[in-house]
Amino acid sequence: MKKTTTGLLALTALLCAPLALADNHAKPPNIASTWKLTPRADVGSAAFEEAIKTHMAWRMEQGDTRSWQVYTVTTGGDRGDYYVRACCFSWADQDAYEKWGYDNKVGAGYEEQLGIHVEDLSHTFQVIDTENSHWEEGENPFYYVGVTQFTPNPAKQMQTGQTVSKMSQLAIDKGWDSNWAWYTVLGGEDNLMLASGFRNYADMEPPEQSFYEFAAEHMGEEDAMETMEDFGEGFWTSTYKIYRWREDLSMPRDD
Repeated sequence: MKKTTTGLLALTALLCAPLALADNHAKPPNIASTWKLTPRADVGSAAFEEAIKTHMAWRMEQGDTRSWQVYTVTTGGDRGDYYVRACCFSWADQDAYEKWGYDNKVGAGYEEQLGIHVEDLSHTFQVIDTENSHWEEGENPFYYVGVTQFTPNPAKQMQTGQTVSKMSQLAIDKGWDSNWAWYTVLGGEDNLMLASGFRNYADMEPPEQSFYEFAAEHMGEEDAMETMEDFGEGFWTSTYKIYRWREDLSMPRDD
């Protein structure tokens, strides 16, 4: 019963608002790159943020082709860390980008302007499941992003993938009015993640109709309950964090 409830809450919360189920052939660019920066204890947040701004301006002067966006955590741990993310590109694009970085001595520029203030640095790639995601920011950006991280049950990997696809396609086909993106993280524990975009805190209010009610309306209560139970069995644990977009520290957005 516990896993059933967890599955219901997870899918409702997430889809109110990715898992790589196949290869990337014939798909739009679906790779994102994220750097996690932990400031040194003796560096104040104001000084660290000025260093971020300096480095971002320098990268743009060098002709950086990526629009790096900065996020901080507003709930849970890691509240002193900064996440710098760029999306979206192909694996082949990464080869060309690394050559640009080498040719323009970006590593040395980073160390001189920002790296000297960093206590710890880590990097991951994220593979976005574009087929089962629905992300339309438009002219009004999402200032907050809620991210649920799942620890998958390896024995249920195929079942979980089928469930994610089934529920996501239902939401897309039947017009569930929310934004979400499924993805897996490479370079960490390869966990399944789900991001939901919010324009403000008020946007986080649960909708009048829950996703379960929406699903039951279109596929029947028995099928909806069974599908959510299958999803709940597909992971061991889940955690949720809210990230705030720091427009003041980010590069101009591509869109």
